[in-house]
Amino acid sequence: MQLFDLLSLIYVFLGVRTVWTLARHWRAFTDAKLTAFDRQLASQIAFFVFIPIGVFLHELGHAAATYQFGGTIDWLGGGFHYALFYGYVIPQGRFTVLQDWWISLAGNLVSIVYGFIPLILLKFFDKPWLKFTLLAFARIQLGWSLVGYPLITFAGFEGDWQTIYFAIPILGGAVFIVQATLAVALWLFDRSARVKRWEFNLDGSVTEPLRELDAAIAARAHSVDPLIARGNFFVERNQVELAIADYRAALKLDAQNPRALFNLAQIRLLQKRFTDAEKYFRAALVRASVSSDRQLTARSHFGLGMALYHRGDARQAVREIGEAIARVPGVAGFHYWRGIAYRAINAKADSRADFTRALELAENTDPQLAAQAREMLST
Repeated sequence: MQLFDLLSLIYVFLGVRTVWTLARHWRAFTDAKLTAFDRQLASQIAFFVFIPIGVFLHELGHAAATYQFGGTIDWLGGGFHYALFYGYVIPQGRFTVLQDWWISLAGNLVSIVYGFIPLILLKFFDKPWLKFTLLAFARIQLGWSLVGYPLITFAGFEGDWQTIYFAIPILGGAVFIVQATLAVALWLFDRSARVKRWEFNLDGSVTEPLRELDAAIAARAHSVDPLIARGNFFVERNQVELAIADYRAALKLDAQNPRALFNLAQIRLLQKRFTDAEKYFRAALVRASVSSDRQLTARSHFGLGMALYHRGDARQAVREIGEAIARVPGVAGFHYWRGIAYRAINAKADSRADFTRALELAENTDPQLAAQAREMLST
């Protein structure tokens, strides 16, 4: 326990620092714009301010159940221990196995109910920062109560869930089924497009442009263009899942739309899902070639080359990136990555030629890429 008490001191320090940061940035934090910094700070507030309250209520739940069965707690003699992020209660009395099981469960039921309270409160508040703070708190509290704390039982730590699961196996099994079902349902709901869209819309700066994009989609219900435009809007703001949903909706209207296929391929490439990326790039190439869109065809060849390279097929990557260069010459990135692929197959002269060309093209337009090409030439 001494180690955990020491960790509690660190917890106090971080909590005080969070409150101090909140005080310094109060105006920016509470305005209508919900920035990445605001989201991070809200999560810290949830963890360092609201979670300790939940730990205290958790231990009170154990204490209340103890008194329910005629037991007592030595409050001043160490029977009730609270250290912000953890605690314990030592019930005194003679309890049946069922009563002991309920005492162990009671604190955890309090923790779970405490995690649902912010979700209920969401509809009563309008401020974006407050809504997101409540959401962050619910995620942390329910994630720990339903998954985190039970899991450490199986890692060998003593805790309530050993009694809950194993003291009365039938009841423990029933609790596990309900708990697992609830955890999975909440996880799926949290990952749903509806929740992600609601959370994204908390940022007041996106409300108006998003409303215009929604209106365009409603006005042109059978057109892929507004769906792709909204998907691009989501990508620019790092809302990848929402973008994917829009691109897929566009493909339902036009199963071979090259822009939707290309955009999905780009996302999969960034996610390092190279097999999926290759599939989408190949499909985009078919349609882009038919439509004679040289830019899109070139970018699709390049993207396909990148997917193949990362899958370990550098030789084929060289060919695909070469196709991109043939259609749209003068792109520094194309030459740089073909140089990387050439190097992978030990074609040193071709590799140096591409790095040299990339350096020439990027010297005045992309200093970072130019520096990378120069470094490759020096090694």
